[in-house]
Amino acid sequence: MQPQSILTHTKLEALSLKSQFQYTIENFEWYDNSRLNIIQACKRKAYYTLMFSGGLGSTTGNGATFGTCVHYANEIYYNNWGRYSETDRRAMAIQAFVRKHRELFGEDPQVDTKHTENRGIAILTDYFQRFLAEDPFLRPIDNELRFIITIYPEPGDPDYFTTPFLYLGRCDGLWLRERDSSLWIRELKTTSQQASKELERLAVDRQPTSYFYSIGQFPLPDQTQLKGIICDVIQVAATKFEAARDYIYKTPKQILLWRAHTIRLVEHWREIRDRTDFASKWSVEKEYYQETNECYSKYGQCPFYQACRFGEEILSSKERNLWNPLTAE
Repeated sequence: MQPQSILTHTKLEALSLKSQFQYTIENFEWYDNSRLNIIQACKRKAYYTLMFSGGLGSTTGNGATFGTCVHYANEIYYNNWGRYSETDRRAMAIQAFVRKHRELFGEDPQVDTKHTENRGIAILTDYFQRFLAEDPFLRPIDNELRFIITIYPEPGDPDYFTTPFLYLGRCDGLWLRERDSSLWIRELKTTSQQASKELERLAVDRQPTSYFYSIGQFPLPDQTQLKGIICDVIQVAATKFEAARDYIYKTPKQILLWRAHTIRLVEHWREIRDRTDFASKWSVEKEYYQETNECYSKYGQCPFYQACRFGEEILSSKERNLWNPLTAE
């Protein structure tokens, strides 16, 4: 029996369900945007991340850690919308960023210029100022959503799709645009790339569409309509300031195609798994093939590059991959 669909609205609510979430993670087949991206990108990397010795973790770089600090500050800023003045909210958010930065990087970290505490304060100040005129008309309803849905076979699906699976996720909130009472899913990204270019990529990315489909499976507040996704992108750079926002609409066709493509991705992964003889190293290496274009990406060297080049013995020092979108901080 599949677990029931769940939507949590606050971190505290998610924390109260942590044991239930953990049971779901450990006992049911689940996917999220991160897992499917890895499966799409490189089957060998997906094998190491999701299956080898129970799945192996990878080291988080300074960029991702800095992004966590920015997200935390942003959460504090919008959690207090309507309760405090913008000046006070901004001060609280900056203080939250400093606390988180010192917690994750240490009191005197040796980091590159763009990831320092002072640079983060400057980046956040610029971001808050850019949308100062617009934000009063966007009322945060929830500032973090975590969800579980089950994707079941339906009429019109491929004949080979007979076994349902869970889809999990976490997004940065739900906002009410007060002028037309429309609801918007919110997503915040940090990037070392040009913010406007990253925003263009997000407009066609699977992740925002997955949020729209998944949140749409739950009842909405009265007199509201889920309209789309508000994507904010903040560039993290040593000297340049750039932040961009776009309102991304999704058509019914795009939503249906996301579901159809997700089913095909999962079924292809299952097909590889089912035909692999895991007792045979040859079978594993043949089925979970390398995509060498992914050995180096905008994030740097693949964490499993050394294993692919020199052998799996090097993986003995790696820890289990325990991350999931439901229980992660």
